Amino acid sequence: LLEIRYFAKTSDFDNLFYYDGNDLGATYYKDHTTFKLWAPIASKVILRYTLNDRTYEAEMTKGERGVFEVDIKGDLDNALYNYVITNNGKEVT
Repeated sequence: LLEIRYFAKTSDFDNLFYYDGNDLGATYYKDHTTFKLWAPIASKVILRYTLNDRTYEAEMTKGERGVFEVDIKGDLDNALYNYVITNNGKEVT
């Protein structure tokens, strides 16, 4: 079994997954919001958000450097959100 925690402490990991962008988290616009999360060892990330007492989920797409991203259309002003991250087959929020 691969112990990812050991690989994550190597210079190879840093070279592959180092991210120096300043756009992680939620970037809000009146007509859409873009969510980005750096989770290079995750196999899956779900955005869960609540707006007007309704909860929604959207699967995020893994891109370069291990950054997951999803763009949600509509006005998400005052929405609450969190991420459901799958690592090694286990979901954590």
